[in-house]
Amino acid sequence: MNGSKELISLITEELNKLINEYDENQNVLETAIDLNEEYNKLNQQLFGGKLPEVPLKFGPTKRSYGRVVGTVNRMTREVKVSFLEISEFYKMTYRQFKNILAHEMIHVYQMAVMQEKGGHGWDFMREARRINGMGLEFEITERNGEDMAVADDIKANAKKRTLIAIVINIDGNYSVTLTTPNVYNAEADQVFNIFDKAVNVYGKYREVEITVIETQNPELMGMPVARTFKRRISSVPLSDRLLEQLLNDKIIKEVKIKKGAPMTVSEQTLPSNVSNNPGELEQIEIS
Repeated sequence: MNGSKELISLITEELNKLINEYDENQNVLETAIDLNEEYNKLNQQLFGGKLPEVPLKFGPTKRSYGRVVGTVNRMTREVKVSFLEISEFYKMTYRQFKNILAHEMIHVYQMAVMQEKGGHGWDFMREARRINGMGLEFEITERNGEDMAVADDIKANAKKRTLIAIVINIDGNYSVTLTTPNVYNAEADQVFNIFDKAVNVYGKYREVEITVIETQNPELMGMPVARTFKRRISSVPLSDRLLEQLLNDKIIKEVKIKKGAPMTVSEQTLPSNVSNNPGELEQIEIS
């Protein structure tokens, strides 16, 4: 019995050495890291080898740091993992990479072992707490919430892409919504009319200032880009640093809407030539 315990202890020690063979603060994208090898290490160390082999890849996804895509058979309810993807859109250290990979592997466990669609409910949090409590310095969170910078090569490529940033100032609180030049040219009036009604018809705000900016700022690459404003307008909070950067780009229109006063507009015309699963299987995606 003692021999078995010693063997288990030795195996665990060797696995711990393997899992920490990279510098914790090293940029993963600048290494020749083997995703399959890292998956197999964590599978043994964190899940006792219970997870199946699944297709693994680095990809350009910018909506999340990682994701698992699978399918559910509508007839049999069988859940299969299509692939696990780690984003190469962001810079991430090896420490961050391990947390993200472990996070996504919990979703693989949900789909492949538990035969569930997965998500961030109690079963996810149970596994996250279990792994975080193993004393291996994992910090798995529900939303992979740690901020990461955009990768350098993505920033370089971003300079070729023009976006329209609609900066909205309501009572000193700045937010931004992004769209393409074509969508802006087609639907800009709708945006301004919505805010005009919010001030002068519904009384939701006393004053709104809108600044429209043509930009190629790479920091915007991780944000959603609106393809239409016909259904809704959504925006995200804007930091002081990014606001300052945007205001140094090309401002093409400024609109001020104040209760009881006519809308004031100053603008520079944007050229119109600027551009930028069927059947029985239901696709599911979790990040």
